[in-house]
Amino acid sequence: ERIRNAEGKDNGLAKVLCDEPDTAIQNIKFGVEEHTETEVGDKGVVIDSIINAPQTTVGEVKSDDYHTLRTLTVDITELSSQYGQPTQVKFQCLYCGHKHTVGQNPMTDETQEPHQCRQDDCGNSSFNKHPVTHTDSQSAIVQDLPEDSLNPQEMEARFFEEDVNRFEAGDRVHMTVLVRTYSDDNSSREYPCLKVLYAERD
Repeated sequence: ERIRNAEGKDNGLAKVLCDEPDTAIQNIKFGVEEHTETEVGDKGVVIDSIINAPQTTVGEVKSDDYHTLRTLTVDITELSSQYGQPTQVKFQCLYCGHKHTVGQNPMTDETQEPHQCRQDDCGNSSFNKHPVTHTDSQSAIVQDLPEDSLNPQEMEARFFEEDVNRFEAGDRVHMTVLVRTYSDDNSSREYPCLKVLYAERD
């Protein structure tokens, strides 16, 4: 879905989408499934516009912002090449051969694996893995505007699908993002990472 700032009226959906986007989008999908007369495009439910997504800066992103929508204007300082980010991985148990398909978090390069085989009377925890589906992705380091901060902060942002290869290092970009998190192997601390939902050169 594409969520962006837009001019127009606010019917109350904007606040829910900004504050609890995962819950809001899931409820919309359930609603469409229950009302089969609703017409949707080939890509399913598409949320075309919201207004009043709170503005912030990289340096102001705090834990209260995790898993919410925010808008930022940033400079892109680094940009990776395009790569295929796994979205689903198939695991085959080395003991019984049973196959498990596990959805992957596109905001981390760590592979989410099953803890153990779910086949009855197996419980083995060793698997071969085979990526099943990918999405076009691109990682960027974005920075607060230097004229607005004495100490501009940086953060990773990830572009997906149609936004891949649209920008270059040095571009100033206005973005609507979903603030996601990841954790490293050495601690349970969560670190923010920006999933770009809409972006345009400022």
